[in-house]
Amino acid sequence: MTLASYLKFLRQQLIGWSLLFGILGCLATLLGFLGQYHWILGLFAHFRVQYAAGLLAITLVLLLLKQRQCSVILALFALVNIVLIAPLFIHPKDAPITANTGTRIRAMLLNVNTNEGDPVLAAQAIRAADPDILLLEEISREWIHDLASLLKLYPYAIERPQNDNFGIALYSRIPLVNTDVRHLTESGGLPTIITSIQTPQGPLTLIGTHPLPPIGANYWRERNEQLNALADLETTGPTLLLGDLNATPWDYYFQQLLKQSMFHDSARGHGWQPSWPVQLPLLLIPIDQCLYSEGVVITNRQTGSNAGSDHYPLIIDFALTGSGGE
Repeated sequence: MTLASYLKFLRQQLIGWSLLFGILGCLATLLGFLGQYHWILGLFAHFRVQYAAGLLAITLVLLLLKQRQCSVILALFALVNIVLIAPLFIHPKDAPITANTGTRIRAMLLNVNTNEGDPVLAAQAIRAADPDILLLEEISREWIHDLASLLKLYPYAIERPQNDNFGIALYSRIPLVNTDVRHLTESGGLPTIITSIQTPQGPLTLIGTHPLPPIGANYWRERNEQLNALADLETTGPTLLLGDLNATPWDYYFQQLLKQSMFHDSARGHGWQPSWPVQLPLLLIPIDQCLYSEGVVITNRQTGSNAGSDHYPLIIDFALTGSGGE
């Protein structure tokens, strides 16, 4: 084989593999729009950033190989994903920029990973963030014991530890009143904390929840039912919802939650902030969420440092605007 024929062979191979992965990326892009029909189809919705990056890279390769028609098609599919991602980088026009008072409250959400998490790293991450309100998920009695010296800094607490990856606990430096723990689905489901926090700016309803992961038809239906139930919750005044929702912003049922409720997505305007799985950085997706109602302004949103879990912490700075109150 001459050098010229070998280079031609390599070019053909590169074109072939690029087209194959490009077609798969286009197919995955389309399947992500069908998540309401089957749990497997729903999984394709979560990787919009990866699709966009991959399709753009393949488009560039094909352009260099002078495959212009294929490049245009792949670029259009990449653009579809970019359009879906864009709201993360655009601040909502109707969102207030500043609150009426300068009092900032910091909330932190951390899924600790019951069986494989590291309490030492978790404690370090919590101390570094220094939240006023701390929601821990996948919390067990052993975890509460391991974090005891830290948790005593929070005089108000609601704890529902479990050993099955679905315990939940809320800790606060600010008084909690009218505390309730509900199971929102017909089958009982997982515990959801609903409480009123007496902030210096007035009362705030806080909801902490953790639906099942949408793996398998039964878990998928249960998760969807819990998301629908969250949309139907009736609360008065400013409300903040925190939780590992096991759903990204492009999930059909997450979008239905926003459409059918008073909630807004705090991720909008704060950029790409994936939270899971920490161990697979190329597959990171944002499933830890903070939603808010009228009367709440999000002043900052960020993911924290490695907390020894498969999730990054989610850290929210917010204040009450004085509107939307009781």
